[in-house]
Amino acid sequence: MKVSVLLPFSPADARAGYRVAELVAEGTADRFWMGHSFGVDSLHVMSYLAGAGLPVPCGLSVGLVPLRTAYDAALQARSAAVLTQQPFVLGLGIGNPGFARAVTGRSRVRPSHDTVHQVRQVRLLLEGGVLPGDGGGTDDGSPVGLLPVAAPAVEVGAGVLRPRHAAAVGEVADVAITLLTPRQYLTDTLVPALRDGADRAGRSCARVVSIVHVATARPGRDLATVMTAAAGGHLDLPHYRRMLEMSGAVSEGATTGEAITQLLDSGVLAVGSEDEVVDHVLALRAAGVDEVVLNAGGVFALEGMARMVDELRSVAHALRSTVGRAVAAR
Repeated sequence: MKVSVLLPFSPADARAGYRVAELVAEGTADRFWMGHSFGVDSLHVMSYLAGAGLPVPCGLSVGLVPLRTAYDAALQARSAAVLTQQPFVLGLGIGNPGFARAVTGRSRVRPSHDTVHQVRQVRLLLEGGVLPGDGGGTDDGSPVGLLPVAAPAVEVGAGVLRPRHAAAVGEVADVAITLLTPRQYLTDTLVPALRDGADRAGRSCARVVSIVHVATARPGRDLATVMTAAAGGHLDLPHYRRMLEMSGAVSEGATTGEAITQLLDSGVLAVGSEDEVVDHVLALRAAGVDEVVLNAGGVFALEGMARMVDELRSVAHALRSTVGRAVAAR
């Protein structure tokens, strides 16, 4: 299982990602991830870091479909791979449907359809295919494709929360990305749905990347407060609430504080002693997760960048040590 790290905020300065990306450059983590940034664009940050001496493997989770055409998404992802000279992971998703309606001017957004459609088109372009002329290409309606450029591999994926969407994503995506997802829900619901979709399409199942909120118990640190800072915003979004209620991790109508308590009790959030956090993360491997992305955003919000980087480094080292001992014992 790969162990990666996340920059958990929208930076106002491209240099903000340097200390987290250093964890990948030094070999502590496998990949540097960002979410969609409303500050400096995430792909620009990654390209800047490559030019500043940190050409590390990167991933985007998730780029918002309403903000890019498929052609632009494919070109930007391939550009990031070229500039870093490393494999790149492009995750796509609608995000908040209300935001999507506002920026597109459309009264109706179809999250699953729109996301799967763009994943399909982006993969087609990256594989050397062309979009049909009626897709808005040249003036004469002829097909349009990317200019051929040698580049490291680009995986194209999507965020998944619910089974019907996971099955649709499984038909077209290289990667499925999860956040705030209970282990049993992964095992019983999402991973089988991804496999069903892949089987229908006659292709390999998408690998699963899970972003996990982490915080170790330390003197003076209240873990519920840290996790509220990290995950409270997502708990206010209806599509995350529906997934968590469907999985049984959060009761219907729970306040944000009650939901945090329930997520702590049910083990969705990786908190506690370092050993407990490691055990939680490693259990995701048994649930079908190929890559875990450590998100210490609550530590950053309350204690700052230096403490967050220390947290990520210590958890990642402990994970690698535990995995290494397990492999050696086989």
